[in-house]
Amino acid sequence: MYCVYCGHEVKEGNKFCGNCGAPITPEPHPPLNSAPPVNMSGQQFQGDNRIPNTKKRMSGGKWALIVLGAILCVFLVIIAVIAISATHNEKVFQEQKEALMQEFYSRFTFPENEESETMTQAIQGEWILYNEDGQVDDTFTFEDDDEYMYYSSGSIMTGSFSIFGEYAIDTESNTIYLISDGAEKKFDELKREDSMDVNDYIDMYVHEIVYDYDEVAGRFALYYNGERLSR
Repeated sequence: MYCVYCGHEVKEGNKFCGNCGAPITPEPHPPLNSAPPVNMSGQQFQGDNRIPNTKKRMSGGKWALIVLGAILCVFLVIIAVIAISATHNEKVFQEQKEALMQEFYSRFTFPENEESETMTQAIQGEWILYNEDGQVDDTFTFEDDDEYMYYSSGSIMTGSFSIFGEYAIDTESNTIYLISDGAEKKFDELKREDSMDVNDYIDMYVHEIVYDYDEVAGRFALYYNGERLSR
């Protein structure tokens, strides 16, 4: 060290110059609030701690999570749309089934009047259709509560069978409609590929018997497929 006033060499640790007696001024220290040095990469250093001033980049793992979440959301939306569509289609199908059944039975809803009540009483009991050999081919039994039982011997191949159901009398066309209870069961079991044409079910589950008044016999006569039924 040297004195700044006289240039005389000063020993380290002396507070005054031994030649001129001037006080020894220590070398100035950098201010405490001065910025730390900066290296060539743009990073600041403060002691041993490195403080990067660049922005952090998003890691690949976070990007993968974001993409996976987006795919999952799309998948859930697709499932929701399919479920809503299926529910809607099922509701529409059930409404079609109900409408078909209502239309079917509405075809055989006739007003109750004195003539229909008279006819209901007149046809009570069993009616028989004989074949050409005089054998019983079909029988129709009418009950007072608008129910009937139809029995047919059929053929050797098919055997005999019975049909139960309700009957409705149309006094304007002089027709008795025999409505099989199999129709209602069929409506409950309808599939999407089944026909929704009500006439198809009328052909399968409805028989017709025409009636007329026999003036000679003094009573009603019934005709099934053009053949007269007997008591």
